[in-house]
Amino acid sequence: MNQRREVVVKAAFRKIDVDKSGVLTMNEIKDRYNAQNHPEVVSGRMNAKDCLYSFIDTFDSYVIATKGSFRQTEITLPEFIEFYNCLSSKINTDQEFELLVASTWSLI
Repeated sequence: MNQRREVVVKAAFRKIDVDKSGVLTMNEIKDRYNAQNHPEVVSGRMNAKDCLYSFIDTFDSYVIATKGSFRQTEITLPEFIEFYNCLSSKINTDQEFELLVASTWSLI
């Protein structure tokens, strides 16, 4: 992931980390994740709640979602960056990537 994209990812992390603890809790993620513009939600193949759980499942070695509530698990900045590093390789332009991250975390 190039530096331009990493700047956006770090900005998202800072916005999600309301208590400025340096880690993201599942409640912080749940409260701020916006799936409305996710391609799967827009197409009708997935609803917003399932999209959220799909995102959380990405961190399955760190996170367990059960019955709509989350165990108190934390995601560090390096883990968050690594997630977006993997996603970044699938997105052609910096503008598309920035829009995706910004709309997911309501940066715009």
